Amino acid sequence: MPNTRPDATSTGKTGKPAPRDSAPAKRSSGQHFSKEELSRHEREVRAQKYLVMGMASIALLIVAILAFGYWRENVAKNSEPVATVAGQSIPLESYARKLDFRRKSVEQQIQSMQMQLSTFSDSEELMNYFRQQIQQLQFTLLLAPDQTLDQMIDEVLIRQEAARRGIAVTQEEIDQEIEKSFGDPPALEAAPEPTAEAAAAGEAQPTIAAEPSPTSAPATPEPTADVQARVSEVQGFYGLSDVEFRSLIEMQVLYQKLQEAMGAEVSTTADQVHARHILVNDEAKAKELVEKLRGGASFDELAKAESTDPGTKEQGGDLGWFAQGMMLPEFDAPAFSLEPNTISDPVQSTYGWHIIEVLEKEQNRQLDEYALESKKSGAISEWLGTARTSPEVQRTLSEDMKSWAYKRIKWQPDY
Repeated sequence: MPNTRPDATSTGKTGKPAPRDSAPAKRSSGQHFSKEELSRHEREVRAQKYLVMGMASIALLIVAILAFGYWRENVAKNSEPVATVAGQSIPLESYARKLDFRRKSVEQQIQSMQMQLSTFSDSEELMNYFRQQIQQLQFTLLLAPDQTLDQMIDEVLIRQEAARRGIAVTQEEIDQEIEKSFGDPPALEAAPEPTAEAAAAGEAQPTIAAEPSPTSAPATPEPTADVQARVSEVQGFYGLSDVEFRSLIEMQVLYQKLQEAMGAEVSTTADQVHARHILVNDEAKAKELVEKLRGGASFDELAKAESTDPGTKEQGGDLGWFAQGMMLPEFDAPAFSLEPNTISDPVQSTYGWHIIEVLEKEQNRQLDEYALESKKSGAISEWLGTARTSPEVQRTLSEDMKSWAYKRIKWQPDY
């Protein structure tokens, strides 16, 4: 009788036919894949390839984002302009370094004052003085971010104006300034010993003043070891490179040269008034004195008796001759508007309340030596005050830029 049961090798133990599409775990040698199996394998390979490519693209994107952030924060950011002066930009990185220099300078002064405060602890008057100085320096430190920008704008303006005038600073002049600033002060010649005869007679002995020898211009001094050591100490403390340090010295010399050039251009005459004043602490007292003066009281006597200005009260309040701009603006205005021999109403200033009397007026009066020197030295400040407000000066410093600079120099302002 024929065997009708299926072969176990073809049906398995369950007696069910094996699925035709189930791929074996391993093909024996010489056995071929079906088309369906090859197609599925190719799809799987492509899927894995796309997955790897996708993951690589994501990784590259992440790296690119991180690199862009680093570039934006550390390369592009530091070149952003905090201000532009006549087309010349001031980069954020330079601003941060200048701010760091200014901050360290003020902090060093504060530390010095604190040491002085502890040294003179037995004198309440001196302690109060040092406390006031420390408070002022702390306030200066708060203003450092904005003042640093103003200083950098001034420096660009000065360099541009100096270049326009053909004013330059040589390396020899920088070396001379370094020697003058960091070298030992020149020794003064000792005064001759007084003779016994002169002392007995009570004669005054002459003092020999130190004068430069009448020779040609001195040669540029070679920096001594002491000078180089001091300069290195300063550079190390403030973190300044040689180029940055010499640039600071160059700016000092350039400022002096430009100041002299502008001072030489000022007029030696000006409209002036001769006036006197009485200074008191409150308005009621000032009004009382005005009534007395307009009633015929002596200005000279009232000034000596009532004025709180120690510099003029003994002279009856006499201020002498002065040009416009030499006094406070609130004092200047009435002084130059009054006619001679008239008394002003009470005028308030930061010093108190003034009663002003104009004695004389004169146009184009020759300035005295002090007033002329003051006008010469103030010429560059007056010019800078105008130049800073020019449309060519554009400030772009933002709070975000300030924060970047603080982080850069590792400083957290104590607001």
